[in-house]
Amino acid sequence: MDPVTQQITTALLTPSEFHDSKAVLPLLKVLKDPLKKFFADGAYASPKIYKYLYERQIIPLIPVNIKTKQTYSKELRPHLGRRRVIQRYPELYWCNQVINHKEQFSDPREGIKDWKKSFGYHLRSLVENTMMRLKRTFTNKLHSRTLENQKTELYIKRLILNKFIGMGLPYTVPVKYPSFS
Repeated sequence: MDPVTQQITTALLTPSEFHDSKAVLPLLKVLKDPLKKFFADGAYASPKIYKYLYERQIIPLIPVNIKTKQTYSKELRPHLGRRRVIQRYPELYWCNQVINHKEQFSDPREGIKDWKKSFGYHLRSLVENTMMRLKRTFTNKLHSRTLENQKTELYIKRLILNKFIGMGLPYTVPVKYPSFS
């Protein structure tokens, strides 16, 4: 989902035993526009996904588990008479940034909360909002029986919802009520 337009850019329907993190790479490969940032929850924090995103210069905004430690090791290698620090897993740079940010706080939960706020991770809630909109508009059940027909049904629902979103989204403004004291 594009967080700016709130349009569903691509979707993939998989059987229930298929883990979501395995569906990410096929979804990312079909996107036409290059991504700058990838928002996902902790279920997508896998080395394969980090490597794919690193190779395409996409910033992964994926929170880590509270107990996660540094995921790379630095090696000291002799080079021309000097010792150089070599980072063995550069694709895990952003993962390590989250871990470093988390470790600056006495409470790791506060560190992850601060990381989410400072990196704009809460834009991911727009994805959840769009999925809720899809389920409330069309129900959360598919009526087709075969997987191929279900994929077609989802595709049509996605096109219709994108058309609705293109017509306009509600604009809400916080209202401050006067106090009656």
